Amino acid sequence: MNVGARYNTSRDFSMTEPTVTANGYTNSGVPFAWFAEVIRTDTRPDQVMFDAAANTYTLALGARPTYELGLFAYANAFDSNIVLGPDVLGRDALNSFGLDSTYLQRVNGRNQRLDLGAHYRFSPQSQTWLKIGTGNETSTQNSVRTWATPYGPLTNKSNFKTTPEQRDIQFRHTFVANEQHELSWGAEYGRMEKDQTSIKESFYYIGSDLLNQRDIDRSHDLWLSDRFSVNERLNLQGDLAWQYYTKTRDINIYRESVPPLTQIFPESYDRSFIAPRLGATYAIGGGATLRGAYQKWLRPASYNSLAPVATAGIPIDDSLVYSGGTFSRFRGQLDWEMSHEWFMTAFADRRKVDNLSSPLDGVLNTRADVTNLERLRQQSVANLAAPDQLEATPIFARGAATSGGFSLNHVLTRNLAGYFGYANTHSENTGAAFGGKDIPYLPKHRATLGLTWAGDQRTIVSAQTVWRSARFGDEANLLPLSSGWDMTLKLRWESQDKCWNVEGYAANLLKHDTGNLVGANLVAKF
Repeated sequence: MNVGARYNTSRDFSMTEPTVTANGYTNSGVPFAWFAEVIRTDTRPDQVMFDAAANTYTLALGARPTYELGLFAYANAFDSNIVLGPDVLGRDALNSFGLDSTYLQRVNGRNQRLDLGAHYRFSPQSQTWLKIGTGNETSTQNSVRTWATPYGPLTNKSNFKTTPEQRDIQFRHTFVANEQHELSWGAEYGRMEKDQTSIKESFYYIGSDLLNQRDIDRSHDLWLSDRFSVNERLNLQGDLAWQYYTKTRDINIYRESVPPLTQIFPESYDRSFIAPRLGATYAIGGGATLRGAYQKWLRPASYNSLAPVATAGIPIDDSLVYSGGTFSRFRGQLDWEMSHEWFMTAFADRRKVDNLSSPLDGVLNTRADVTNLERLRQQSVANLAAPDQLEATPIFARGAATSGGFSLNHVLTRNLAGYFGYANTHSENTGAAFGGKDIPYLPKHRATLGLTWAGDQRTIVSAQTVWRSARFGDEANLLPLSSGWDMTLKLRWESQDKCWNVEGYAANLLKHDTGNLVGANLVAKF
């Protein structure tokens, strides 16, 4: 069992987060493993009026009733209560009347998820997997904006409720056909439903607007993959998938005007295509390996997948595409272990993205997955965020990005290692509304420098600095982000008996437009 406490603070707000984690394994009778975690998160406002409380519950179970059969269950629940404000916003659209306003927003919600899986081994060379998942959420958002007038308060209220649900079923079978071919095939089905209700009350409660909206997304995938070992140097991979995605939207708006007005906006989207993926790896010699891949993919309505997620060792990049969106890519990459102390990677990359977009409200399906399966992984000790990780998720309809770069990793001493990387990216929005603009959060130049020191007393110190050129934070390129550095530090110490673990960290150290984040995490193990 682990008991931990995390605290961090910034100029905007502070956060405390106690955690209780327990896990175990037994091999008497049926091998059985389990993991359970409870997290309580509380924030307190500073410069930003942000007051929140949240609880996260995670439970995972694994069993192996027979040598051939493995079973798995994962459940996650998250509930939150957030208050933003009251903020004094100053004068705005009512400037001519000389009125100031205050704004208060409350958000309450609960998200829960359950995934069940089974794995069966027909033989050492033939295995199959089955996974079923379901999740739902209920959240409400209440906002009140008030203007002080000589005749009393002038109030504008809104109430928004959303209840998304997601279900999926996935199957995979992998077998070795012969000494050269490893074949995999599978099928997946995903479904998302989302109901939304929004009520807006006008000034002095004179009339209101009512919005009812229902979205239904469905995805069907059939796929086949072949990994072909030509010889000791050359390996090929060929994947072929049929992917079909549909989305329907029913939007109904009722306005209490004179006379009352009802508007109906039905929408439907339909995408179906054959998605090939081809890749090759070639061991040049001298520790160097050359990789190349072409990938085409339609992101399904499920949050995860049993299908292959990499081609010739090059993973699919899902950072730019949302459910229902399509992604195509050419990438060439050289991995070279030049010596025991030096490792280099160089790459050239071309990506195209076409997300679902509505003329009514822009890019669709931008919700994030909150199941947090990462909690089950072995926790990283030294690594910080990946150098190519974006600051935030770009939201855009359609675009293309061409990039090239390299990275060098070097073991300086027995205790010290460092790395340096550079990437040059040219991006262009190719959508109808913002054609020719840059894709958000993609800088033209990005340079990364990092160091990791591992001491003899179970102490690890990591530092990473990233320089990004000027970029934008929105699709319309109206939110410029200036060029500059960002630095992250992390220190970790563990006692000799492994009963105590202390971690300190600092982020945003060189960002002029973002306050520094400093925190510590203490974990006791029993």
